Amino acid sequence: MSTLTSRIKNLIFLFTALWLCGGCCDDESKGTICEKGFEEINGKCECPEGSFRAYGFCRELADNEWYAVTSGCPCQDTVFFKITGVQGDTAGIRLNDDIIIDPPNPGWSVRSSFAVRYFSLVNGDSIAPLSLPYGHPCNADNFGAAEFYELFYGKFSPSGDTLNMKIIFRDFQTPSIVKDSCFVTFHK
Repeated sequence: MSTLTSRIKNLIFLFTALWLCGGCCDDESKGTICEKGFEEINGKCECPEGSFRAYGFCRELADNEWYAVTSGCPCQDTVFFKITGVQGDTAGIRLNDDIIIDPPNPGWSVRSSFAVRYFSLVNGDSIAPLSLPYGHPCNADNFGAAEFYELFYGKFSPSGDTLNMKIIFRDFQTPSIVKDSCFVTFHK
């Protein structure tokens, strides 16, 4: 019985020592560990001024990228919009570049790329859909098959720091039917 008692005492001593060492080894100087792009401010992870928060990410705008929060638009509520290349009268467009949502919503992609017409104009360049009536497929409730084709019509300010965009939503099954539209101002 005494061997069992001494073993129990040894186990209690060992657990007590481990518990005490565990408490003394915490490094209070580490502070709060924040996700990429966020900064620790007063013990909280904040998206710093000059960066933009969307989809749980905090990021600085890349070169040739604009940012907007939409209001009442189907399919997306926050958009990072980038011109990836202009060749003649066409341009490559990337929406929400480098944003990956895990797990992704079925039937919907937060990031995408497509081509548009690009017009260099003295009073600010413009973009328009490359081909009608189709555009970029999207789904307003983020589930199931696409409901709409999004068509983007935009006018850049002469300084290039804003982009006024009209987004037309055409019915996916019958593209000749316009279902909705909204206006969004993107900022650089």
